[in-house]
Amino acid sequence: MSNALRGGVEKPLPPRLDSCNTYRVTENSPSFKLSLPILAYFRIFYTILLIFGNASCLAEPFNLSEIDTHFVLSGKVAHDEEISSITKFGNTGILVSDEDSDVQILSFDNSNATITENTPLLSGSKEADLEATAVSPDGWFYATGSHGVTKRLANRAPSREHVFRFKLSSDNQIIEKSVTSLTPHLLKIPELRSAFGKPLQADGLNIEGLTAIKDTLYFGFRRPHLNREVLILEISSSTLFNGTPESPKLHRIPAHPANGIRALETLSDGHLLILLSGKKSSTFVTLWKPGSPNATTTPIPVSKSKTGGKAESIILLDENSTEFTFAILYDSVAGGGARTFRLRGSR
Repeated sequence: MSNALRGGVEKPLPPRLDSCNTYRVTENSPSFKLSLPILAYFRIFYTILLIFGNASCLAEPFNLSEIDTHFVLSGKVAHDEEISSITKFGNTGILVSDEDSDVQILSFDNSNATITENTPLLSGSKEADLEATAVSPDGWFYATGSHGVTKRLANRAPSREHVFRFKLSSDNQIIEKSVTSLTPHLLKIPELRSAFGKPLQADGLNIEGLTAIKDTLYFGFRRPHLNREVLILEISSSTLFNGTPESPKLHRIPAHPANGIRALETLSDGHLLILLSGKKSSTFVTLWKPGSPNATTTPIPVSKSKTGGKAESIILLDENSTEFTFAILYDSVAGGGARTFRLRGSR
């Protein structure tokens, strides 16, 4: 997000920066007299900056602030320092960790959630490495494994390459469950195929974000990270679960200085809220609308948590046309150590 230059006395020192951090040349500046050919060159230069400059100039500046309204998670949280994803749908929702295959069913009351059930998606004690969850408007919940190799031995494990789909019954039981794998689709895309099967430390493929817009799923990758761009894979659930012939789309989104996606959420206007990580445990958020070559904002820094841990999951709590409220949960912090933020700005 470009920072607008506001306030103070504007000095006639051309070329000068305007509110979008692009250069503006004025003909009538008292201290700036140019011949017509030189002025023409400056006009061309300025036009190029407008065309290729930061996409955030098309919108009003965004303002991120931490607020006192806290998101409270109650009940017995399995692997409470390893929460990897949380998703809300009306008064219900789900929570997962990356240590087993359990889905914890949530009951929501305003901004608070209580765990009511705990159900494994795989039999036995298999680790599904569940990293991300989502829900579609018609009530289908999704949970995906990382599709990455094991941390210690860097081995492939089929249990980590699952995508689950299910609904919740009126008494919060998992029903209509189906399971598939994203692997065949990942291997069709050169940028992902080259990273598949490699450890995370070697920029190996690892999924950590998932969200849904109608029938379309968006998978966000912590790795690989290519040329200062983060990656999102778009695929319909019909293609993924029913075999409908359709090619997935890979989106490459400029996100420097961030280098990976940690979570995704969908806003009502179709924007995706993206939680990003960078070097030295830095955290950012940005907005991106599917179909756009650039994010709506440049990455917005999020202050570090006083309790430590790395930002791992994000949950949308409230929104309107000019602002929305969300919570970030952290790993290595008991109960997720949720912090609540408000992002204001025109989308």
